[in-house]
Amino acid sequence: MVSLGHPLRRSAAPSGQEEKLPRRRERGPAVSYTNHCTFHDPKTTGEPGEKSSQRGPAREELLGLSIATLSTVTHYGLHFTLISDISLDGNSYRVIHYKAFYFGICLSMTLILAALLSSAATVRESQCLTAMGFFCFALAFCGLIPAACWRYTHSMEVEDSMMDVYDFVYEEVRRNSSNFRRDELTAIHEAFLCCGKHSPFGDTTNVELKTCPHSQAHDVGQDCLQVIQFFLKKHMDLVFSLLGITIGFMVYGMILTSFLWFSIHFSSNLERKGKYILRER
Repeated sequence: MVSLGHPLRRSAAPSGQEEKLPRRRERGPAVSYTNHCTFHDPKTTGEPGEKSSQRGPAREELLGLSIATLSTVTHYGLHFTLISDISLDGNSYRVIHYKAFYFGICLSMTLILAALLSSAATVRESQCLTAMGFFCFALAFCGLIPAACWRYTHSMEVEDSMMDVYDFVYEEVRRNSSNFRRDELTAIHEAFLCCGKHSPFGDTTNVELKTCPHSQAHDVGQDCLQVIQFFLKKHMDLVFSLLGITIGFMVYGMILTSFLWFSIHFSSNLERKGKYILRER
């Protein structure tokens, strides 16, 4: 029985030769022309796209670890813990100190979770995991924008609260020479490597001689208020730079997860359609 897809033949001229008709298009197990529309699975293909799809999540994980490290150093660092322990209940520095630590830890955990979800979504081609990764990136982005705005609007509040703590301890030592406050003032001088402050009263020599380190003399010692201001400004600039980089990666992560979701969605729809093939002779 002759298949309809096979070329028909008929007798031609008196020479006895056969004249072939043109081949017709048919369906069957032959060469597929839909390979360009299929989504390659990195688990099975092992093509170079596997590395490129996982570079983004690896960067988010590294960024999350960096934020967690900076938050831990800020919370448990000698300079910050010393001021936080000395500050009174009415001072706002202790509240800012704890809020900054918890915000940094939550942000780093969100970034690491988003990176892991994005990696799993790329490997498994799961739309649900991709949507969850996008939600984590969007959540972190919504938290970073107010944090960056707070950096501009309340940057002086942190600086003033730290210097208020030093002024309070310094004045307590100058007035009644309390041993407890004197030890706290000495600890501040040793931590920040400074010596006293320029007072309009001009009677700070005794205080500085009793509380400043031996390596710091009154004539060459740096003003502690200026040292604290410079130290905090440098630290806040580092925090703001890390916030800016994180915001940029959040936008990149949301765009990447959105593109991945649409790629998986349209790839699954294309696999359900028929394929046009040609039989080769």
